[in-house]
Amino acid sequence: MVAAARVSPELRWISGENMIDNTKTFPPLMPKGKVATKGKKQIHEENKETLSFYLRIILGASASLVFSAVIYALAYRSMRGMAKATFSEDGSLLDGGIDLNMEQGMAE
Repeated sequence: MVAAARVSPELRWISGENMIDNTKTFPPLMPKGKVATKGKKQIHEENKETLSFYLRIILGASASLVFSAVIYALAYRSMRGMAKATFSEDGSLLDGGIDLNMEQGMAE
């Protein structure tokens, strides 16, 4: 009968005696068995949801562009009204309107 030799803990660790079996504590990286596939109905429903999401994004972006265009148009109309010249009946210029290029004025 051969007596078991005492092995230091460092050698046990190196030899792998104290190693943990990872397959018991962590799930395998690749699932076993057949890969689940989506059905036609699920694909159809997900496509409808995706299309409605993008439609909302497009409509929101378009609404913000329309809003910006309205603001720009109103600002331009306001400036055009301020710069409107006034003429007399004989065609001579009475008032040239506000100077839109004046320093410390509209454009600054």
